[in-house]
Amino acid sequence: MSTAPWLIPFSGQVAALPAAERDARLLRRLNALLRHARRASYYRERIPARPLPALEALIELPVLDRTAFREHAPPAGHGLLTRPPTHCYCFASGGTTDQPRYVYRSHRENALNCRLLAKGLALGGLRADHVVANLLAAGELWAGMWVFDKAMEYVGSTILPLGSAVEPELLIRYLHDFRVDAAICVPSQALALAEWAAREGRELRLPRLITGGEPLYPAARRRLADALGVEAFQSTGYAANETGVIGYPCPHSPEGTFHLHEGLFHLEILGEEGTPAAPGEPGSFRVTNLYRTLMPIIRYVIGDIGSWLDEPCPCGDPARRFRLLGRDGARVRLGTSFFYPDQFAERIGTVEGVSMLFRLVIDQATGPDRLTVEVEANRRDAATAARLLAAVGGLRDLAWEIDAGYVAPLEVRLLAPGELPRNRRTGKLNPIDDRRGEPR
Repeated sequence: MSTAPWLIPFSGQVAALPAAERDARLLRRLNALLRHARRASYYRERIPARPLPALEALIELPVLDRTAFREHAPPAGHGLLTRPPTHCYCFASGGTTDQPRYVYRSHRENALNCRLLAKGLALGGLRADHVVANLLAAGELWAGMWVFDKAMEYVGSTILPLGSAVEPELLIRYLHDFRVDAAICVPSQALALAEWAAREGRELRLPRLITGGEPLYPAARRRLADALGVEAFQSTGYAANETGVIGYPCPHSPEGTFHLHEGLFHLEILGEEGTPAAPGEPGSFRVTNLYRTLMPIIRYVIGDIGSWLDEPCPCGDPARRFRLLGRDGARVRLGTSFFYPDQFAERIGTVEGVSMLFRLVIDQATGPDRLTVEVEANRRDAATAARLLAAVGGLRDLAWEIDAGYVAPLEVRLLAPGELPRNRRTGKLNPIDDRRGEPR
């Protein structure tokens, strides 16, 4: 299955078609992909030889979940590969919450993925005259730093490939010496840098901050604007190593809203009953990459929830839009109520002396649910802890659950900078540590 002219990501030709014609073209591409995917033993056992009669029929095929991905990709197995792995890259994915999965992309597929990333960066505001510090992780099969260096080549920016392990003192020197006016990193890195600068009394200014890989909560955005002088926030796009970059931002896209790379991806958003969600209704994502043929990705359970947006984008791009609402496991039930990390972030952001780096630890011994909010802080005295307890305890539903006896009295812990556990490769934080066993 060779690369075709429609793989050129800047044409927009598929998105501009009437819906019926667009779907007919996508169905032809999907059936071509399914036919090719049957060369892989995993798909040959699961995909019928006959073509699908309509896009809607894709929902009848089995999903590809993380366990199956890990078991049928090298080194555990070769069932997802359509041919021997030559002329390709191998990257590792995952590791924040589970074991890594190994992803193979041909050289051409990887080049296209980088061009798609470049499209999103350019539309988000990155220009050739920007000097960019790339603070993403590199090495150990991690793709982040390398693919974004390549993407920024296409944009034309000046790139400083510093990586995630650079010491703050050295980083500040580079930022000053090379007049860096943009940085790309995960939010946890930027927040940790802001806290270090405040603790050390160092002045630091980053006019443009490009983030991805973690949510950037509104309270964290305000903190970074104050601490680092960030004037423009932009997203890296909606992507995963397993699938490639699925969606791209535009200047009119609110945080967490993306255009779909039409013609290159098919996105299903399924409600609780497993049927397509209507626009505006939240659902779980299933992602099919329409151009990856070495290791086809068909109906991948990416682990995110979101919704379609019905209204056209003010930017004029006809590509469909969707809103990312978070990870499937990003909400937590305490007592009878559900909570999201951004609710806690808003409260934590009001407390002076603490950072926006936090974790919610939930356990349950013999009594009600028990929540401990752990926050890294420059000030770790009793007065700061009391202010944090009052701020977080002011969450209305949480206060009600505690008063009703469904949740034990709230506890907080102030930790030293860097004390929260992070992913060793990427520096990402998992904001929820649920120790109650099986989710309810």
